[in-house]
Amino acid sequence: MNWKLKAWIQRALAALPPSLGDPIYHGLQSLNGLKPNLEGNVAFLQRVEGSLLNEHIPGLPGRKVVELGSGWYPVLPFLLLDQGVEEVITVDLNEHYSPARIREAAEAVLRHSKSSDVRVVLRETVASGRLPNVVRYYPGAAIQTLAPDLLAGADLAISRFVLEHVRPEDLVEIHDASHRWMTPDGLWVHWISPSDHRAFFDSNLHLVDFLRFSQKDWNSWAGNRYAHHNRLRLPQYRELFRQRGWRVVVEE
Repeated sequence: MNWKLKAWIQRALAALPPSLGDPIYHGLQSLNGLKPNLEGNVAFLQRVEGSLLNEHIPGLPGRKVVELGSGWYPVLPFLLLDQGVEEVITVDLNEHYSPARIREAAEAVLRHSKSSDVRVVLRETVASGRLPNVVRYYPGAAIQTLAPDLLAGADLAISRFVLEHVRPEDLVEIHDASHRWMTPDGLWVHWISPSDHRAFFDSNLHLVDFLRFSQKDWNSWAGNRYAHHNRLRLPQYRELFRQRGWRVVVEE
């Protein structure tokens, strides 16, 4: 699809109340062949584990994990359980999970899972279409405004292709607020794609094409809840983390 047409559709849907716009947006995404991304999430966790190992930091087993941004399917929470994580708390501004998507994600991870205990949980999830008790889901919520006791005790928080879609002022609040619920030795792990995502489906665009727009013009194309892209560059992320009291331990 031409990027301008896609942007127009997103902008028009964003002008509607979520109760009207979201079902239409979900339907359009399904027409685009939406499905659980098992391989991408497995690769992400492998890189997380590898980074922790290289820095002699304890791995995933036994951790309480907060996931910022749910994506369309709960693939990552299920994979985390298969890696020995005790609890996953997923927080998203939108509500994308449905019984059908929960079943699809469980089926995908079930084919990958090596843990007999987790396989039992996933089979129950396929049958019920409901998240297991050890996966808590807070849709329609801004993580920086949640009561800290809902997230307290988390020693790892992760995001995968999320930060580039968050407004800079919200990034500041998120990383400020996380000091209140993260354990003293807790870690954030972010996987960020700072390139122009329109170039992924429009080969005529350069990966930094979006930098040619003024902020006003860019907001008109990508300033709504379905398409927001903040265009922050790597040095800006580094400085934002530092100013909010975080130290970058690993950077790839």
